[in-house]
Amino acid sequence: MIQMSNEFTVYHGHASPKKLEACRGAAPSINHGVEWSDPDRMVTSRDEPFCIDNGAYGSEGFKPSKFIRMLDGISKFPEDPDFVILPDCFDNWEKTIDRATGWYETLQDYGYDYYVVGQPPAAIKEIEYLAHRVNADGIFLGGSSKSWKLSTAEDIDSYPVHIGNPGLGSNLVYASRVADSVDTTSIVVHDYYHHLVRLESDIRARRDQE
Repeated sequence: MIQMSNEFTVYHGHASPKKLEACRGAAPSINHGVEWSDPDRMVTSRDEPFCIDNGAYGSEGFKPSKFIRMLDGISKFPEDPDFVILPDCFDNWEKTIDRATGWYETLQDYGYDYYVVGQPPAAIKEIEYLAHRVNADGIFLGGSSKSWKLSTAEDIDSYPVHIGNPGLGSNLVYASRVADSVDTTSIVVHDYYHHLVRLESDIRARRDQE
């Protein structure tokens, strides 16, 4: 899938309003939102677009009680999340399948849109089958292999695609071409707004060619 619209969204991990405004200034042609992954850091009075991560990243692992606290806290926000990420297991496709099938009915009970996670080395047809099996609204591509996430996103056209941590620089630019959204914490943590400026330039150039 080659993404040519300006509906691309970057979700910035726990970004403050000031940091999010800086992101909008650097790349005004795309959407910017907040990714919440810790119930103790959620600020429910804010009204920016947002998504909910399940917190199952790297060595941290998935903590069901924290995830439920996040789900319970969503109702305090002015608006619903764009999506919630189904529980998964970082870099483990088989355990991700188990968690997705074990949790999707809980997500259905809450009534929010949710994305199922694909992990390497799963084939696209396997990820799409799981998405269909759990009635997902979209696909989140996770894991440590940025090249796998980017190449897989390019060939999915049956669901909205979100790439978790695609990287910066040329990776972020390419992600904007093959996915609907991404998440990153590096930009707001390190003030790497120049990566958004580069992304904005690429998007404007593509628009001029349409």
